[in-house]
Amino acid sequence: MSDALPKRELGSLRSLREEERSLITKLVSGTPFEREVLDRLDRTQVRDMPDGGMGSLRFEDAGNKAMFGKEIAEGAFRDADGVPVSVTLNLDKAGHLFELDIFKGDGSPLRRYPAPEEFEIIHRQGKVGFAPER
Repeated sequence: MSDALPKRELGSLRSLREEERSLITKLVSGTPFEREVLDRLDRTQVRDMPDGGMGSLRFEDAGNKAMFGKEIAEGAFRDADGVPVSVTLNLDKAGHLFELDIFKGDGSPLRRYPAPEEFEIIHRQGKVGFAPER
C-alpha cells in the first residue's frame, strides 16, 4: 500500500479495463461496500501508479490529497511466469475507493491479469469499521 502521490507521478486519467473491473468485482463481492462500489464502477476513473508495471491503480475519486484509510479485501494469484502476486483493494479515510494495490513477488511487471477462477480471495472486510479477520 502506498501513500498519496503527487498527480505528476501518476499515469493519465482513464477508464477501468475489463480485466481490472473483473478483479475489483471479485474483491468487493460479499463486503459491506459491494453495492456502492459496483454501482459506481462504470463511471470510475483511474490512474496507473508508478510501480514498475505491476498494475496498481489510484482511483480518481480519492483525489490528490486522499490518504489510505483501510483495506477492504485481499487476494492472490500466480502471474504467467509463476511469480506470486498479491492484490488489495483499499479505501481512503473518507471511505471512497483509494487504490487497487498490486504487488508481484519479484517486483517485475505484471504479465497478465488472472481469470476470475485463478484468483483466490485471502480475506474480505466483513464489518464496517473493524479490521479484517485473519
